[in-house]
Amino acid sequence: MESTDESQSSSELPVSQFVDGFQIPFMFPTEEFRSAKQYKPLPGDLFIVTYPKCGTTWAQQILLLIFRQGKPLESPKEFFLATPFMDEQNRLRTCHVRTASKHIYQFIWFPGLSRPSTSHAGTQDLAPTPTGAQNTLEELDEYFELFLAGNVDYGDYFDHLMGWYERRNDPNVLFMTYEEIQEGTEASILKMASFVDDEKYAEPLRKDRQLLNNVLKFSSFQYMKEAAQKRIEAVGSMTDDEIQNSDLPEGEKRRYFRIRQQVAERKERNPHTMDNIRKGIVGDWRNYFSEDQSRRMDEKFGAKAAETMPRPGALKTHLPFHLTPWSDEAKYIYITRNPKDCCVSYYHHMKNLPGHGFKGTFDEFFECFISGNIGYGDYFDNLLGWYEHRNDPNVLFMTYEEMKENPEAAILKMASFIDEEEYAKLLREDPRSCSAC
Repeated sequence: MESTDESQSSSELPVSQFVDGFQIPFMFPTEEFRSAKQYKPLPGDLFIVTYPKCGTTWAQQILLLIFRQGKPLESPKEFFLATPFMDEQNRLRTCHVRTASKHIYQFIWFPGLSRPSTSHAGTQDLAPTPTGAQNTLEELDEYFELFLAGNVDYGDYFDHLMGWYERRNDPNVLFMTYEEIQEGTEASILKMASFVDDEKYAEPLRKDRQLLNNVLKFSSFQYMKEAAQKRIEAVGSMTDDEIQNSDLPEGEKRRYFRIRQQVAERKERNPHTMDNIRKGIVGDWRNYFSEDQSRRMDEKFGAKAAETMPRPGALKTHLPFHLTPWSDEAKYIYITRNPKDCCVSYYHHMKNLPGHGFKGTFDEFFECFISGNIGYGDYFDNLLGWYEHRNDPNVLFMTYEEMKENPEAAILKMASFIDEEEYAKLLREDPRSCSAC
């Protein structure tokens, strides 16, 4: 094995190893990980690409059901062979010999793919579901720090996400989110089927309602949870001889041995921690995250998004001046609005988006607004902080009212502030461009 992270081995958190500078679970054989990196995709290969705990099992179940016309795979052998992980190269060779059915490969990162389907979950929902069984808030706090720093198996979540986000418009990439699949499962199933082969897979689902219902039924959280538990128990009950003398590929035998060992260890620690599928809901992070952890996660995500933003472009923020990242080489456009109109608009924004959790009356919101006890703090502090810098050469201070009164002048003012020659001059020469804005 390669060198392991000693700082993680002293607690109940998962122990890792670093192979060629990349962090993977300690139980993964080094030689198989390296072998998997050399795999050359073949025409027709389909890859499920996820960061851990972002919907891997769900996506693989949906795709298997699509390929099998709504019929689930019951036995552990059939299931695992039909969806091999890229950490076991021998299993990939075995699968390619079997051309009667479609095979789906799961991996965490890989260059030059033939047809990957990616799935990502919201960052806050992801952190409470680490790859090891975390049973206490103290352990979650430890894991949160590792997760935020990117010192977990398969590396930094944000780097993983941004790398694939840049390829989201490639013709052979389908980029989806866990939340999207959760909110519209039926539409997501048809989207996946159409992406793989619309005529062969999506069209039958559209024509046969029972077929689509079967895919929905057997990819439901309850069914997958029960099926996964049965697979784990079946493998966990096998003896050494039964595994060794089976007709499974060698890589699959090693996987069975690992599963059985994990089952034994988890039963010894806690008989109720054997579920590979946890809750499968959106927003569960609120039951675990402190306000500070939520804020730090948002800040990390915002910083990563800013680093990868296409240029030219603009970053949005509601932060007050003293919290906004500052550089004399950057430019800042600050827009303010009459506080009374701002208060009314903010109230309707909070009411129309249930995720904010505000269910009160306007009078109640007004008291929160006037006292500054709302998201992003006090309106007046925000305004005055930026007002003090209104004459800085890299700050453009504008009001909502002046933009409404004379949109054309406001557009030219912004364009000139950013770059007179490159943007404002072109708009003056072609007034129709201004109208399009």
